[in-house]
Amino acid sequence: MQTALNYKNLDEQKSLNELLSFLKRVGGDDRLTLCYVLKAWQVLSSKLPNELSFENFYSKKVSFKELSSIFAKLGEFKIFRLYTLEKINDSELVQILNYVKDKNLPSVNVAFFQNRELLNDDLAKFALEILGADLNNIYVPFVNGFSYAYVSDANFYADYDKNEIIAELANVIDGTKVNFYQTNALTQPKFTNENAPHILRQFDYSLSFLPIKKLPDYDPSEDKFNRFSFQTTKHTQEITLLEHILAQTSKKSAVFTLNNFTFKSGLVYDFRKFLIEQNHIEAVISLPRNLVNGVLADLVLLIFNKQKSDDFVWFIDLKNGDFVKKDGRKFSLTNTDFILKNYKKNVDKLSQNVQISELKSQDYTLSAERFIINNELKSAQNRLKNFNLTTLEKIAQTKKSQLINQSEEGDLVYEILPSDFSEAGFTQNFSKQKLADKNDTRLKTYALKPYDLLLCVRGNIGKVAILGEISDNVFASQATQIIRLNSQNKDEAIALYMFLKSEIAQSVFRNLQNGTLMPQLLIKDIKELKVPIFSPEQIEALVRNFNAEISLFNELNELKSKIDLLHKNFI
Repeated sequence: MQTALNYKNLDEQKSLNELLSFLKRVGGDDRLTLCYVLKAWQVLSSKLPNELSFENFYSKKVSFKELSSIFAKLGEFKIFRLYTLEKINDSELVQILNYVKDKNLPSVNVAFFQNRELLNDDLAKFALEILGADLNNIYVPFVNGFSYAYVSDANFYADYDKNEIIAELANVIDGTKVNFYQTNALTQPKFTNENAPHILRQFDYSLSFLPIKKLPDYDPSEDKFNRFSFQTTKHTQEITLLEHILAQTSKKSAVFTLNNFTFKSGLVYDFRKFLIEQNHIEAVISLPRNLVNGVLADLVLLIFNKQKSDDFVWFIDLKNGDFVKKDGRKFSLTNTDFILKNYKKNVDKLSQNVQISELKSQDYTLSAERFIINNELKSAQNRLKNFNLTTLEKIAQTKKSQLINQSEEGDLVYEILPSDFSEAGFTQNFSKQKLADKNDTRLKTYALKPYDLLLCVRGNIGKVAILGEISDNVFASQATQIIRLNSQNKDEAIALYMFLKSEIAQSVFRNLQNGTLMPQLLIKDIKELKVPIFSPEQIEALVRNFNAEISLFNELNELKSKIDLLHKNFI
């Protein structure tokens, strides 16, 4: 983009470090805004009479009093209406003037946000390219920072609860095009119809990164702008923000948010269902990790299209190494041209168009990993076709364990952790114990029984155990799902255990898991898991394999003991 100053060949990180070092010598970070107001004054001086120009002031004896007098006369420019000049001694003012005059400052955005924004230039550029080539007026709510304005010549209309003077400095110094209101867009939206201020102004396109931090509560029932079509009583923060964005956008929106939006239950589930049935979702793009400084959670880019006519959603998974580049400690997207070239196309192991009817059958999940089937999962699905199949919920009770609270007095109980799961054979040793209140009703409801299966559904996804003969006071940790066969038959339980440990089932679990920071399986997916209906002969064979596995692990442990002995007595 064309800017008032040329930053193309400037090493901005080096320039930023120099600036921050200089500020420490002249009063600290409080002088940052003054530096850039002076730079803006320098840029605007070509439009000013000589007696009010930066160059004329600089060419004479520097006086804070004179500077204050000049700034008071520059009210026609928004910067000087926003900025309050604070007292500074003349010697420090001279140092700052010299620095501003002689140095190429980093861009306004880099100086004030120091690459700590959620919506950085990398993500902004990618999202704008996804939105299309004919962009002009773009609405940008809830975004702290202005990187987007440095990667596009479009006119941006932004609102946020601070940063008004920074937006104006960027416009003057760097040539950005940001029409900015300092406001809370939920409680006091400013972009409204000029002739009917109770009606929101409509933008063709919008771009946002939903804030991760908790915002002040907002009651949608108090809305005066008819924004909330999902429901007007109870919202979550992300639903409220998305509803506002969609209400102010007539065509397409690109919104970054946490990936757990794609699979969370409760109100978010209901909202996903609403969006899918309204056919407003065009694409779901699962992003590589570490693209945003300080954000460890998985991210997703949601593309909404209110003029969409087809009946499918495009899913793309960019989390493999082909689309992320590391430069020092900075991670950025790469190969985006390939993504744009293949937008809405099916690419093996990368992207898949999924019909709305399929999303409904999958209970309205928007997890990209669910629909982009890799070769491993295809192989598992093909092998499952060799069996008569049923769903787990038809042959077993499944329930998530509950926390048994510690009590000062009561019965001694044992808790099975995933780390207690035996690698082969029955699990019968438990590392954690505590006292529990005898009157706690959960003691009876969640007590485990012999031949129960435990499936790890959080963290170490897919780890499985089968219990042997145990007492009545054993419970599973909250990271596990309890599976109890309706038949309560020992051999059938062993057969199911061997299947759940198999590479076939483990491939399915890897595909079903949501999230990478703390992976989890949804209860619904476990209940609907397809499992073989084994014949008596197959059950007998699986029991033999179960016992053979125990023997092999015993032999392996003996060999490990002998190896340890060799190391202890190395001569």
